[in-house]
Amino acid sequence: MKLKVVDDLIDLCGNHLAQTGTKGTQIDLILANYLAVSIHAAFEQEIERMIGDRANQAADAVLREFMMSCVGAVFRSAGISELAGLLKRFGGEYKGLFQDEMKKRSRASTSWDSIVAHRHGTAHQSPTQIFVYEIAAFYEHGHLVLDAFKLALDATMPAPV
Repeated sequence: MKLKVVDDLIDLCGNHLAQTGTKGTQIDLILANYLAVSIHAAFEQEIERMIGDRANQAADAVLREFMMSCVGAVFRSAGISELAGLLKRFGGEYKGLFQDEMKKRSRASTSWDSIVAHRHGTAHQSPTQIFVYEIAAFYEHGHLVLDAFKLALDATMPAPV
C-alpha cells in the first residue's frame, strides 16, 4: 500500500537533487535521513489509521475510545516484530497470519526494518550514510508490509471461547 504523502516527498527530494546537482553529496545524505523519519512517521500513522478503522467496527463508542488510547500506549516502534506484537493483542491468530505474510515478503520485511533503523539512527544522533535513492528503494518494497498488516488486521477469526 503506497502512501501519496511519501511518494510526493520522494519525488520532491529526487527532483531537488537533480535540479541542484547534489546527488551523492552531504545534501543527499541529509535528505535521505529526513525521508527515513518522514516515511517512518507515515507508516506509523497508517498503522494507527488501520487500527482506528478496526476499532470503528465496534458498536460501543467507549470501547472504541479505549482501543485507540491503548494504541498510543503500546505502539512505540514500527519494527516488524513490534507490529507482530501489536497484532497479537487482537489474538495469536492475527500475529500468525501477519508472520506468514512476512515470510512470503521477506524483502519487504527487510526493507521496512531498514527504514525503521535509519529513522532511529537519525533520531538518536547517529545517522547512517544512506542516499535518497536507497531510502526510496527500501520504500518500494517496504510499503508492502502495510498490506500484510491490513490483511491480518481485517481477518475474521473465530471468537475466543
